[in-house]
Amino acid sequence: MRPNHRARALLLATLALSACGASDPIEMNNQGAEALNRGDPQTALQRFEAAGKALPPESEQGKRAVLGQVEALVTLDPARARDTFLAYARSHAAQLEARDYRRVANLLTGARHFLEAIDVIQAGDLAHPGDETIGKMITLIGEEAKKADSPAALQKLKGLGYL
Repeated sequence: MRPNHRARALLLATLALSACGASDPIEMNNQGAEALNRGDPQTALQRFEAAGKALPPESEQGKRAVLGQVEALVTLDPARARDTFLAYARSHAAQLEARDYRRVANLLTGARHFLEAIDVIQAGDLAHPGDETIGKMITLIGEEAKKADSPAALQKLKGLGYL
């Protein structure tokens, strides 16, 4: 092989190997989590979306990819975060526990997206009726909405019978 061909072959081999690692969905989930920890929700969303496309949504890693997408979207697009979570909840209800609903509602509440948080926790209340921790989360959303002077959120909670 001539030197130019060797360099080209080495470059192609390197690219092929790096592409293999980048396409591992579990590694993509890990990279998404690392990006969230660094405060980079856009990169996190890209990694979690890529992982989600390659994983069965009912698997633990598939669930991790969806919840990672939701967490990244809380700051990027809260309505899409809510919609993504609720779509997953409708199609894979058995995969979600009350704590998953609470976590997403808590993230949305912390970012002051109360209306989206109410939608998520209402779905959690319907999916896990009587769960005390869901009730506590509803109370917390109400308290935070009062502090933030969010009449729309308070009205929504009242209209749902939570206040």
